[in-house]
Amino acid sequence: MDWFEAITGFQETDYHSTQSRLSVQDGLLCSEFSERRPAVGDLKLPSLAELRASGPPQIANKRMSVENIVGDVRQIHQNRVSKGHCFKWLRNSISSKW
Repeated sequence: MDWFEAITGFQETDYHSTQSRLSVQDGLLCSEFSERRPAVGDLKLPSLAELRASGPPQIANKRMSVENIVGDVRQIHQNRVSKGHCFKWLRNSISSKW
């Protein structure tokens, strides 16, 4: 069983079949195959200018950068050096354990 099946109660297949088995109700991901109801949020894709404008004033004029890092996202989040950083995690085709 992979992480997806552990959450939803079924194996992930093609996009349309998978999507037809899921719904979002009151901010919770629902599947008829599982009692689990994890919270979900909205995907936002702000520009660097929007990120600068939305941050605290003391960082508004500081240089921001974007970096592509490949690694274990859990370890990256736990690293003290990562404090205050914004992350976007993308799943690759390799099955992860949880």
